[in-house]
Amino acid sequence: MEQRRRELRLFAYTGGVGVGAPRWASAPFMHPGALDVVAMDPDLKARVHEDLENFLKGRAYYHCLGRVWRRSYLLYGPPGTGKSTFAAAMARFLGYDAYDVDLSRAGGDDLRALLLHTTPRSLILVEDLDRYLLQADVDGETRVLSFMDGVASCCGEDGSVHEASTSRSPLSDRPPLCLVRPPAAHHCPPLRH
Repeated sequence: MEQRRRELRLFAYTGGVGVGAPRWASAPFMHPGALDVVAMDPDLKARVHEDLENFLKGRAYYHCLGRVWRRSYLLYGPPGTGKSTFAAAMARFLGYDAYDVDLSRAGGDDLRALLLHTTPRSLILVEDLDRYLLQADVDGETRVLSFMDGVASCCGEDGSVHEASTSRSPLSDRPPLCLVRPPAAHHCPPLRH
């Protein structure tokens, strides 16, 4: 897999959608996380590993079905349970650049424009999505759903992986639809201490 051998980059949003193209700062992505050492249920880890392998091989299958070649995951668990490490391990396994989107900083900007300025085959991580949705106005959930699953989410070369992390279980209370409905989230692996 040639994609896995290139230098990976970590991008962080620094603003700028309202003035032109979004600004992303980047640095070499050197996170040591790897899927084989992530502490999680072995059966769940095997299913996620198999899902990622199938995803990498499945571009033609997705296109045959008329679907965007994209995968989405919702990671949930208390703080410190390895959600970010798991996301980094997935990016390394796939050989994808990682984009860390802090919605509290990008909340007022056009989230779709952020997607238009990402590299092909990238992992887009939205951390603490539950915190953002609790503070967002009524349109916040709609904006997030459009960001994760709207038309703009398939612009450019497809093959992206979208991940959202939350400290609350998506099954608690009334979970926001943008968190749990497929294809917004294909998999929801819980991470625990």
